[in-house]
Amino acid sequence: QLMPSKDFLDEILKQVLHAKKDAELKIELTKNHEIRRYQDEIYIVRKNQNTNKNYEIIWSGESEISLPNGSKLKLKFKKGKGISSLKLKNKKLKITNLQTKQSLKLDEKRPSKSLKNLFQEAHIPPWIRKDLPLIYLDQDLIGITSLGISSKVKSKEAELGLDIEFIQ
Repeated sequence: QLMPSKDFLDEILKQVLHAKKDAELKIELTKNHEIRRYQDEIYIVRKNQNTNKNYEIIWSGESEISLPNGSKLKLKFKKGKGISSLKLKNKKLKITNLQTKQSLKLDEKRPSKSLKNLFQEAHIPPWIRKDLPLIYLDQDLIGITSLGISSKVKSKEAELGLDIEFIQ
């Protein structure tokens, strides 16, 4: 790959420095990469990384699930971690990337927050959010990989729970 010209680098710098703070900055760097900005940080990302279709996977006890975007989930029962095994009984665990305007309560001492607010607080850029698997128990959103599990279904310290690890 050839180094971009000085003029092109100057133009990138000008756009990055002078774009409005809340503007969604996206500059084509190469055929396959673009420059983006989020919360005053600059990222070089693969173009069209969110072209995957929405998916919905029902967990049937497997220890690893391959997702359509190439990432994986590792599921393992551990003491005091993840989703309470008692809460899983006779319920359907569903994994999807389809985001809706829902909220989630990750900490029982704090109020529920919208997915958008949770992502912003965790400093997760918008182009990454679409690929993070959401976890449902029947029809209820109970978790987001990389962020946490709802306090309603979290396993207690001495209780067996289903821990879900997201591997990109």
